[in-house]
Amino acid sequence: MNNTQQALAKAIIVGRLIKPASEHSTWKWLRKQTAHVEFLPVDLRDIGKDPLYEIGDCLLLHKEALEKGLREREAELFPQERSLFLYDLSNTYFEGSAKKNKKAHRGNSKEKRRIVHW
Repeated sequence: MNNTQQALAKAIIVGRLIKPASEHSTWKWLRKQTAHVEFLPVDLRDIGKDPLYEIGDCLLLHKEALEKGLREREAELFPQERSLFLYDLSNTYFEGSAKKNKKAHRGNSKEKRRIVHW
């Protein structure tokens, strides 16, 4: 990985940890809502969406090795027996009306699911 790719990887990882959201939302957050990019060795202030998507795809290719490394590091830092669960909430949705859940609201589906009313 070159310096720009490393900075992008750090930016997307920190962005998803601080403000979990889609890649597009993370890109907007990096551009307009945080000074995080100012702490990176490469200027990413004017980075387009495509490089961010590409680095996300690259990270996904190495998902198992990254998770294993994170687990090993966690075990070094916190030697008690614990479990670490990594779960991507950016694509979570409700099926049904969810009328009793005050936090549930209608939104656009990334999978282009249509809302069907019975």
